[in-house]
This record gives sequence, C-alpha cells and structure tokens, in this order.
Amino acid sequence: MHGLRHDVRLSHDGLYIIVELEGTIDHENARHFTDEMAHMVIETGIHRVLVDARQARNGATIRDNLLFARPREMAADPVLKKILRVILVDEADRSHDLVVKALRLKGHNVVISRDETHAIGILTGE
Repeated sequence: MHGLRHDVRLSHDGLYIIVELEGTIDHENARHFTDEMAHMVIETGIHRVLVDARQARNGATIRDNLLFARPREMAADPVLKKILRVILVDEADRSHDLVVKALRLKGHNVVISRDETHAIGILTGE
C-alpha cells in the first residue's frame, strides 16, 4: 500500500465498525481497506461503518475517484451498497468530497461529517 495505514475493528459497544485511516489515500490502497471493511460487514452482519479519515487525505486523481465509485471496483455483494458509512474528516478537509458524491450518485449510503459526536449519532440513531 502506498502511504496509508488502516485499522478495521468493531466499536467498543459493538454497534458499528470503525475504519481508521492515516496517510494518503489513492485508488489502489482504497480498495484494500474497503475490501477489509466489506469482509467485516459480511462476517459480523453490522452494516454501519465510521470511516475516521481525520488523519488521511484523498490524494487520488479525479479520474481515479470516479473509477473507484464504479460498481466493479466496489465489492460485488449488493448488500454492501446498503452499508451506512459516515466519513469523519477534519473541518477544512474537502479532499473526500468528490468520491463521496460519486458514491452517492451510484446509490451508496455514505455521508461526510466533520463532528465525531454527530457522526456516531448518525450511526447509532442517537
């Protein structure tokens, strides 16, 4: 992987999955953490994911962001399209906006949040 560390785990309360990212996201390493996330979703049956990208920036090109959102680049299981994903980013970070917009246009349930309490509230219904 190119400059990205990731950790995929269950939250302490077991209500959602956490994907913690640090570094620069590109087209290739995004598939690695997305595949690991998808595997945990299938394994646990938990369809709520917090992607903590406060320490990560999307360095992918516009073309690669759009290609990433294509169905064949995402996990093939249609259930995975229904995962509620909240991408937690720093207040000033706009590097993830395009890929999130592209994923939403493809029918994925993904939103950006700049507040951790709000992000967790979306996932837990609080």
